Amino acid sequence: MRTRPPACLPFSFASLARREPLGAGGYHAYDRTAGRVAETIDRLDRMNAVSEIIVVGIVPADRMRDYSHPGYEAYGRGIVQQLKPRIDTRVRRCTGPRHTAVMGSSLGGVSALYVAWQYPELFGMAGCLSSTLGVMDDLFARIAVEPRRDIAVYLDSGWPRDNFDTTHAMRDLLIARGSYAES
Repeated sequence: MRTRPPACLPFSFASLARREPLGAGGYHAYDRTAGRVAETIDRLDRMNAVSEIIVVGIVPADRMRDYSHPGYEAYGRGIVQQLKPRIDTRVRRCTGPRHTAVMGSSLGGVSALYVAWQYPELFGMAGCLSSTLGVMDDLFARIAVEPRRDIAVYLDSGWPRDNFDTTHAMRDLLIARGSYAES
């Protein structure tokens, strides 16, 4: 994990009175062709579609290891024990799980769901985009038997060749376990 991850701060961040929610993104967060996070967040904010947020991009040391089982255990601990405390002490932001999300795409979405599932007291939301669920993780098995978590999970997948079947299966499992509501 990079020691100085890039951050995207809202334009109004100069206001000392404001506190913003936090979102942590993965490998593609700052790739000009894949993520375009700053532009997208700015556009959604101008449309009043989302509140202003702070986004921190996390670049893994080894994407395949850090975003899959068992490597995402150490990766998640690094986020929880090193990165998040550093952000919490240095950046004015809303705190608590309902103001803190983790998200990613492909294997990054797998690690995002792992982090939110493992640490629901810190992350109340997970965004999983085109996630390769069930390939290199134990999340289906864990979610099937562990107590439900008080987290909001956003699952997204293109169709038909964009991890659609596994995304649909995870949605069905989360609904059956009472951890997911369709909107």
